[in-house]
Amino acid sequence: MFKALVKTRLAALWASFYTRTRSAKNGKKPSKIGGIGIAILLIYAAIVFAGMFSAIFFGIAELYHAQGIGWLYFALAGILAAGFCLMGSVFTAQTQLYNARDNEMLLAMPIPSAAILGSRMIMLLLLNYFYEAIVAIPAIAVWIAAGLPVTVSGAVCTAVGFIILPLLPLTLSCLLGGIIAAITARMRHKNIITLVFSLLFLAVYMYFYMNIQGYMQQLMADGLNIADAVERGLPPFYWLGNAAADGDFVKLILFVLCCVVPFGILYAVLSKTFIGIATERRSAAKKVYKGGEMRTSSAFMAVVKKELARFVSSAGYMINAGMGIVMMAAVAVFMAVKRAQIVMFINEVGTGYAGVLVGLIVCALASMVFISAPSISLEGKSLWVMQTMPIRGGTVLRAKAAMHIMITAPAAVLCTAAMGIILEANALDCIAAALLAVAFTVFTAYFGVALNLKFHRFDWINETAAVKSGMSVMLAMFGSMAILAIPALLYALLAAEYISAAAYMALWAAIFAAVSMAFDAWFKKHGDEKYEFLA
Repeated sequence: MFKALVKTRLAALWASFYTRTRSAKNGKKPSKIGGIGIAILLIYAAIVFAGMFSAIFFGIAELYHAQGIGWLYFALAGILAAGFCLMGSVFTAQTQLYNARDNEMLLAMPIPSAAILGSRMIMLLLLNYFYEAIVAIPAIAVWIAAGLPVTVSGAVCTAVGFIILPLLPLTLSCLLGGIIAAITARMRHKNIITLVFSLLFLAVYMYFYMNIQGYMQQLMADGLNIADAVERGLPPFYWLGNAAADGDFVKLILFVLCCVVPFGILYAVLSKTFIGIATERRSAAKKVYKGGEMRTSSAFMAVVKKELARFVSSAGYMINAGMGIVMMAAVAVFMAVKRAQIVMFINEVGTGYAGVLVGLIVCALASMVFISAPSISLEGKSLWVMQTMPIRGGTVLRAKAAMHIMITAPAAVLCTAAMGIILEANALDCIAAALLAVAFTVFTAYFGVALNLKFHRFDWINETAAVKSGMSVMLAMFGSMAILAIPALLYALLAAEYISAAAYMALWAAIFAAVSMAFDAWFKKHGDEKYEFLA
C-alpha cells in the first residue's frame, strides 16, 4: 500500500510538469512541450543558484584549508543547504501534511495513517534533496576543482552526511508547517501570512544577492571567528564539517543521530495524531451580516469582482502571477539607491535614451505579470457554473482581461513615474513611456486570456499547478517578452536616428492598443461559442 501511495505522489509530481490542451475526455494525450518548458526553467533557476553558491565556495575553499579550518567549509555548505531546504519546503509541508485536500478521502480507505503520512514525507524529502543538491554539488565540485585533499573516509562521510542532512530541515519544516497551519486555522484571510512570508523570503534573497560580495569578504577575513561561533553554537554542523574534512566517523555518527532521532520522534508523534490533525475542524470567526441597501452591477463587473476575489484569496496565484508588480517596486527602489551610477551610465550612452529605457523596463516587468494566462484553467471542475449562468462567454473572457489590467496598469504607471523622476527623463518621454506601459499591459492581459482559451488545463489537483505549469503561462510570459524585443531592437538598430523617443513609444502604444482592440472584438464575436464548449 505504501508503495502505491508513493507511486501516486510521484505520478502527481510528474504530471504537474505537463499540461493538456484538451480535456482527457477527448482522448488527447497531454502535450509534453509545456513540461519541457517548465523543466528548462527549473534547470535555469538551479544553475543560477548553483552559480551563486559556487562563487561563495570558490572564495573560501583554499583559504580555509590553508588556515586549518577546512571543516568550516563543509559546515557552511551544510548550513546553507539546510536553510535553503527549510525556506523552500516549509509551506509545502503545511499544505501536504496539514491542509491536503485528499486527506479525508484517503483516510476513508483501508490505508494506515502512517503510510499516508510516510508517502507525503517522502515527497517532501525528495524536494529537499533537490534544494540540497543546488548547494552541495557546487561545494563538493569547487573543493575537488581546487585540488584540495580528498580521502576515502572523508568522501564516505561527506556522502553519508549530505544524504542524511535533509532530514534535519524536513523535521523543522514539518514543525513550522504545523505552527503556521495552527495560526492560520482561525484566520479569515489565511493567505495573507503565506504572502507575507513569501515576500519576506524574496526580500531576504534580494538583499543577500545584492550584498554577496560583502559576505564573501567577511567569510574570507573572519574565518577563524566564524569557526569558533559555529563550533560553539551549531554543533551538528561542526560535526558534519569534521566528518567531511577529516573522515571522522565518530563525528559522523553524532551528526546522523542529530538528524535521524528528531525526525523519528516527529514521525512517530504525527503517525499517532495524523487522523486528528487531518480531520480537525477549526471554526473561524464568522462575519456578522449587516443589512443595508443592495447594490447592483453589470454582468461584466460581477465577473471582474469574482476574478479579483479569486486572485486575492490565493497566495499561490498572487505570488506567482503577480510577482512582476512586486518587481516594479523593487526595481524602482534599486534605481533610487543606485541612482548615481545609473545616471552616469545614461549620460555616457545619451540622455535621450532615458525615456525609452524607462518604458522598456516597465514593459519588461509587466510581461512578468501573467494573471490572465491561467484564469480560465483556474475554473477547474467548477467551469460549468459560469457556463450555465446567464452571462455571455465573451463577457467572461473580457472580464478576466479587465481584472489583469485593473491590477497591473496602476502599478505600471506609478513605476514609470518613479523611474522617470529618478533617471531625470523629460516629461514628454515619461508620458509616452506611461502610455506604452499601459498599452502593453492591456495587450498582455488579452494575450494571456487568448492563450489560455487555446491551452487550458482543468485536471489540476492544486491550483498552484494551474498557475505555474500551464503552457499558456509559459507562452504568455516568454511570448510577450519576445514581442517586446521587436520595438526594442528596432529602436536601437534603426529608429533612434530618425524619430524621437516620445513619438516612437507613442507609435508602439498605438500598435499594442490596436491589437488589444482586435482581441476584444474577437472575444465579443467568437467568445460565446469558444467558452461554451470548453470542457
